[in-house]
Amino acid sequence: MARLRLPGSAWQVLFLLATTSCRYGGRDVRLSLQEIATKTGLPSRTVKAAVADLLARGLISRPTRCRRIAVSLVPRPAACVVPAED
Repeated sequence: MARLRLPGSAWQVLFLLATTSCRYGGRDVRLSLQEIATKTGLPSRTVKAAVADLLARGLISRPTRCRRIAVSLVPRPAACVVPAED
C-alpha cells in the first residue's frame, strides 16, 4: 500500500473502506458518500473526488449502485477473519 502514491484525502477514504471491509470479514462496504464524509471529516466533494480516483486506479469497485463498495486490496473472508481463541 505504501507504493500507491495517493493524495491524503484518497488515503483517508481508502483506509476507512479497507478497515471497514476487514471488520466485516472482507465483505463489501455499505457506506454512502455522505457517511464516508462524516466518518473521515472530509467535505462531500473531496470524498466524491477521492472515490472517483480510487475507482479509476482499480483499488475499489462498485458492484451495484446501492452504496456497495468492494475494496480490491482486502483479501476475501479467509484472510481477514481473525482466528477464534479456544
